[in-house]
Amino acid sequence: MYFDDIAGQEAIKRRLTAMADEGRIAHALLFAGAEGTGALPLAIAFAQYINCTGSRSGGKACGQCPSCVKYDRLVHPDLHFVFPIITSGPESKCDDDLKAWRQQLAEQPYFGLKQWTERLGGSKAAVIPVTAAQAVMEKLSLKTYEARYKVMIIWLPEKMNESASNKLLKILEEPPAGTVFILVSEQTYGILPTILSRTQALRIPAIDDEAMAAELAARHHMEPDAARRTAHVAQGNMVKAIELATGGGTADEYLELFMRLMRTCYTRKVPDIIALSDDLARLSRDGLRNWLTYCLHMLRENFVAGLGESRISYMTDAEAAFSERFAAFVHIGNVEEMAREINLAIAQTEQNGNARIITTDLMLKLTVLLLAPRP
Repeated sequence: MYFDDIAGQEAIKRRLTAMADEGRIAHALLFAGAEGTGALPLAIAFAQYINCTGSRSGGKACGQCPSCVKYDRLVHPDLHFVFPIITSGPESKCDDDLKAWRQQLAEQPYFGLKQWTERLGGSKAAVIPVTAAQAVMEKLSLKTYEARYKVMIIWLPEKMNESASNKLLKILEEPPAGTVFILVSEQTYGILPTILSRTQALRIPAIDDEAMAAELAARHHMEPDAARRTAHVAQGNMVKAIELATGGGTADEYLELFMRLMRTCYTRKVPDIIALSDDLARLSRDGLRNWLTYCLHMLRENFVAGLGESRISYMTDAEAAFSERFAAFVHIGNVEEMAREINLAIAQTEQNGNARIITTDLMLKLTVLLLAPRP
């Protein structure tokens, strides 16, 4: 992975290359960025750059030395990954899914937890188990094979359970010489504060529209106008932009569920509420949380649409078509309370509450709020 392969983020790239060129590499880095910002590709590109043994120039790894050749295939013996997995037993570990991980990165390095969980073929929530942290300790206890730095990239450390987090903390307190940890997080509030305090944080911003549009035009063969519209709707999230460019994917699924939710609440038919609650309960915990977050997005967009502020609206054509009529039902008299109830449902989902109870309760409340009169 090379910095040139990553859309936008020029300021971050310059900071990272300067850090490496000046020899100011912290033993633990935190790349904190929302989904689709390119934090994971940046981490891999940085790891390749600091271990390049050829002639680095202009902020680029040489691409020809033995280290770069192995990094290109993600098989360098001093490059290690930890990532969420769907556990099948107490001995489950990340290395069991390493082949799938490499395939995912080779096919599309911009992906989120939903895409990764789907590749693993499971409906359960993906986590980083304590066995992953134990494997980290074992790997880092060995000397480096051939690289200047042994690099451990941990994707979504917020998915670590308490036991795994405590083991990682112990390693960060006494890091082996020549080791660089790169934690790539989308939700830093889910990481132990004691772990955060031992990392040097880099905030990865959303990808700017111009860079994203250029990426979509070059790699997905979109017309310039279509690429610009897609970049605007994606709001700096390359994962969402790619889904839109390639036919919808998650965005279409979430919209269909959102429309069904609002129509069910509007008609007030209890059998339909129960049926939808059953369907939502089949989603994984992460899937339900992500869909509820999408509902918040649609609530905001419909409120903005009702105000006539299309300039700051970020909806796809399909979303906008549904909102032509639905926006009238989201107004100053109910939008705040509706958002509060959805946020409550998200919190309850993250606390591993019963999905049927959570979604049924939410729909009953939205049924009342949706038909609230305008003030």
